Amino acid sequence: MITKLEKILATEQSHPFATAVEKCRFKERGYVEEEYFMYGTANIYDADEDENVSVLYPDVPYVNRFLVRRPEDVSKFSGRVVIEILNATALMDLDRIWVNSWKYFMRHGDIYIGITSKPDVIPALKKFDPVRYEKISWPNPGPERGIPENPTFFPMDPATETGLFWDMLLDLTKLIRKGNLLTGYRPFKVYLAAWSQSVSYMIRILKSFAGLPQNCSHGFLYDGYFHAGAGTGIAPINLYSYGKYDNLKNSGGRGRGGFFYNPQASMIGAPVPYIAVNTESENMDVNWAGDSDEPGGLFRAYEIPGSTHDSAYNLLDYYKDDKDTDKINMTPK
Repeated sequence: MITKLEKILATEQSHPFATAVEKCRFKERGYVEEEYFMYGTANIYDADEDENVSVLYPDVPYVNRFLVRRPEDVSKFSGRVVIEILNATALMDLDRIWVNSWKYFMRHGDIYIGITSKPDVIPALKKFDPVRYEKISWPNPGPERGIPENPTFFPMDPATETGLFWDMLLDLTKLIRKGNLLTGYRPFKVYLAAWSQSVSYMIRILKSFAGLPQNCSHGFLYDGYFHAGAGTGIAPINLYSYGKYDNLKNSGGRGRGGFFYNPQASMIGAPVPYIAVNTESENMDVNWAGDSDEPGGLFRAYEIPGSTHDSAYNLLDYYKDDKDTDKINMTPK
């Protein structure tokens, strides 16, 4: 449950990490960028072998952040809201869907929202601006669980809990749908988007949460899903599930980097359109069932021959002379 939203203003001394205002010429294109802190509580869940969830720890307090990029003139709004699950693989927030698509979004008048998805990026945020991001917090409610098994290349900090994210995203989406955040920008449709590791988070939302009665009592949570650059892995439900998924890799699926690949969990499809765009880098790992128009399993896959997971543009050119990433010595090389 979100208890408070706080707009964190940009000043000459402080601005959001990964700001796009100057880089994407917001003033010239009639766009504004805003950063919010969301305060609230989230459940930590466990999942059974069919990925059905149950509450492990209820009502854990947190503080997270998200970015809003929108046309300043409401009349220019397209009616589309794109929520991106920000990518954390580089241990800092990467808005890769924005990086690849910002010209399209701004040309059409779309609203973009990017939400921090993993506590792994908190050290980078606080290094960038320790005052601005002092309040960000993803606490582990069960320190008695000890140090989690670490079979992955992702860092495991027992002081934080990755499993807080599901309720963060779900509650933010519900708030957006109610019109409490985007006053005046109605009507609209809401799409969930993700790239690379974040796709496994989107699949978790789709398979374990989006269809629950409390999340679709007023219609579908999302009007569509879009993913790029990933296979069909489903994200571990909490910090202590990474070892579980890796140990299951020889039981009918494949494990890589702590994500469990199996036909049941990874069958991508939804009651609303689901589009997957993959490069040659991912084709070896996908488990597509084929394009589908079946009710409850709408799906399209697009494969781009000869392409790679990253490009010179989205990995290097976009970040050239980037003052934010330079400040924390994390500019991609």
